[in-house]
Order: sequence, then C-alpha cells, then structure tokens
Amino acid sequence: MAQIKQYEQSGYTPVPGKLTLFFRKCILWQIIQFIVINIKMTILIVKSHH
Repeated sequence: MAQIKQYEQSGYTPVPGKLTLFFRKCILWQIIQFIVINIKMTILIVKSHH
C-alpha cells in the first residue's frame, strides 16, 4: 500500500500544461468556443420546437 507523503506534488491538484494555459488565455479560441456552443444550443432549441 503506497502512502502519499505530506508535501509531494502528488498530494496536490494537477498543474495545467503550457498548451492548456494557452487555450485558457487565448481570446480567439474563447470566441470560437462561444460560437460553437451557441450553434449547438440553437440547433437543440430548433429541434425541440418542431
């Protein structure tokens, strides 16, 4: 049975990588994601009204 030592990295939450941080900060990527989510929601709403 493995024990986690008190101050090891495995005892904390994972640290995001460089690519993840880039996508979180990139305004262009956020705009694209916003548009994609809105299109999906619009399709779902249009289908439910038929």
